[in-house]
Amino acid sequence: MRLIVIFLVFVIMIGISTAQEIQLLGHYDTEGQARAVEVSGNYAYLADYYGAMPIISVADPQNPVLVASCANPGAGKDLTVSGSYAYVVCWIRGLSINSIEDPENPTMVGSYDTEDDAKGVAVAGNYAYVADGGDGGLRIISIEDPTNPVEVGFLDTPGGANDVKISGTYAYLADGNSGGFRILSVADPANPTEVGFYDGIGRASGIEISGDYAYVSCRDQGVFVFSISNPENPELIGTYDTENAYNLAISGRTVYIADKTSGLRIVSFEDFENPVELAVFDTDGEALNVDLVGGIAYVADYTNGLLILDVSGFNNVPEDNSTNPEGYNLIQAYPNPFNSVVQIDFNLKRSNDIVLQMLDVQGRVNSDILQGFYQAGWHNLVWNAQRFESGTYLLRLQSGNETSLMKVMLIK
Repeated sequence: MRLIVIFLVFVIMIGISTAQEIQLLGHYDTEGQARAVEVSGNYAYLADYYGAMPIISVADPQNPVLVASCANPGAGKDLTVSGSYAYVVCWIRGLSINSIEDPENPTMVGSYDTEDDAKGVAVAGNYAYVADGGDGGLRIISIEDPTNPVEVGFLDTPGGANDVKISGTYAYLADGNSGGFRILSVADPANPTEVGFYDGIGRASGIEISGDYAYVSCRDQGVFVFSISNPENPELIGTYDTENAYNLAISGRTVYIADKTSGLRIVSFEDFENPVELAVFDTDGEALNVDLVGGIAYVADYTNGLLILDVSGFNNVPEDNSTNPEGYNLIQAYPNPFNSVVQIDFNLKRSNDIVLQMLDVQGRVNSDILQGFYQAGWHNLVWNAQRFESGTYLLRLQSGNETSLMKVMLIK
């Protein structure tokens, strides 16, 4: 009897361990030096240090396929996708704007040469926000005409701006070279002003915003978490030391860290004061950037290109994001669970191009439900899922540089 109990415990432990492992789904060697990745629809867009933007179909994550590559004027450092354009920042050469209306035939339509080493980019509304490295600070560039981008605002920062994210009327910067964490008001893009900062961190390299929290990766100190409920007084509430935290992605309070030579690390900040490492995956190279879609992590590895990892065992997807703070994009569905037909409501904090899709739990796009330009405010539609099988799915709303997810269940 004792042997049976021991055996059952062993089996349970093995089952739990297996469920919590990171699994390699697919890999594509870009033959360059992948620095950043962003996934939109069925495509992964990469910033490559050899001056290209490879576009890889990830419709089948186990069989990624290169469909096109767009030449850029310099070494790619970062990129973001908004609407039918990909915005790439290049070392020394600044911002490149690539049309991806047809992902298999991308073309560079515009560029803006910044004065320093462009390292990070975010897009909100008609503006691109460039973290301009070195002594360049934050540059705000009008992209209302993508063929003729024009700088409208600038603010020097004390360090070397490495990354930037926009939320509401604030720009959040990872300001390397001891510049720390900076918060700027960009309510008037022509006159950005610093409203808050935290100096006590070193080589800040990446940043993500989730609700009232900012997560900052630091190459020599790991990850720092700040409460930004009061942007004028960011409060450090959690830290986790890693070998070389280059960049990161967030799902709930689970953080996916591109930790350079140690690969992808997954850390739970459910208790900010006591973070717990859940798993590590050695990419056998230098993991520099990560994007997260559903239960899949897409890692840009400087040595090995694009790695596609199943992290569904760790992904903290909200059951219902209706409790999101006011001012954030919101998506709701009811009834949930539903039988074939569901009403989807979404609220945009500002007018923007949006894409609404249904994904399976592995992050694969099953259906493009809606896309186009929508005004700020509430919108609704009724969607028929009759052709899909019963199961759990994700509704994903992409608006500018922001993504909202909601889990729904189809029962027939």
